[in-house]
Amino acid sequence: MDVNEKHLLFIELFLETQNVKDAAEQAGFDRTYGYKLFKKLRTEIEERLADEMVMMQAQALAVTKESMKGEGIIPAVQAIKQRAAETTMDRGSITKKQNLEVGVQELAAVMVLPAKEPVVPNREPDAVDEE
Repeated sequence: MDVNEKHLLFIELFLETQNVKDAAEQAGFDRTYGYKLFKKLRTEIEERLADEMVMMQAQALAVTKESMKGEGIIPAVQAIKQRAAETTMDRGSITKKQNLEVGVQELAAVMVLPAKEPVVPNREPDAVDEE
């Protein structure tokens, strides 16, 4: 898709406000066109978000290195920053790697069929039967 200056401005404003109507209006489009514009520019928006995530991961890595030095940082602040850095790196799959293994187990099927000929139980004749 051809992205012009107004489209780029919409993307920028949307990423700042997370509001398609306001971003559309501020970029010079009709407010009611915001959602359609979002759908139209979705690929470009996702690419920008992916770029931002990579930048945030680089910042998270810098925070981790800083906290490892531990120089002049208040422990409570360091813990908060480190937790935010860990979460950012986890979301971007830098630190946590998850593997999903799917297996299929075959079960043996057993089918019980009735006998071909009916089986009559052995019984002794009653006196009634003899008459």
